[in-house]
Amino acid sequence: MMHTAQPCGCTKDIGMSKARTTRTCREHGNLFLYDKALGRNSGASESGKPRRRSSLKRTNGFAASKAQRNKVKSLVCLGCGREGSEDGSFVIDPAHLWPKGKGGCDKADCVIPLCRLVFDGSGCHQLFDEGKLDLLARLEERDFHEAYAKEIAHPIAEHGVSLVALVRRLTGSDWEFRRVEYPAKEGAVR
Repeated sequence: MMHTAQPCGCTKDIGMSKARTTRTCREHGNLFLYDKALGRNSGASESGKPRRRSSLKRTNGFAASKAQRNKVKSLVCLGCGREGSEDGSFVIDPAHLWPKGKGGCDKADCVIPLCRLVFDGSGCHQLFDEGKLDLLARLEERDFHEAYAKEIAHPIAEHGVSLVALVRRLTGSDWEFRRVEYPAKEGAVR
């Protein structure tokens, strides 16, 4: 929405969706004039020069690949253990163990199944992305450890992620690791 100060002193909402070149103030009868051309199809920038189109290819950004979506379609959420609903209000999403923005990829081994509520986006996937879900404790369970061993190893093997960085991502905590020096026992060879 656009607010414009007018000669009559009014600051009114002129409604971008029903925008025209002029509109009349109901209280004072003065015309509202738009400050600049509206809409993407106007063909000119604020300076009056024609707009240049971007040479960048349009993509889905950081969206999961088709292989990743197919992989998690029939799996249960790794965070809470629930299945997706048939009505589509509760879905299982592919969540990147190592984010695409930090070098993650489109391979199926790069994701794990986490849930998302469609109407507001909340769920285990959002908690994991915000660093509020400890997946390491869940992955320690025998069944999950065996099932997701390739996924846990993928960021380290394929993307060169350090073990420390992966532990921080999986736990959502900023762990501080320190080297511990143990005193040498008498007669022990170093």
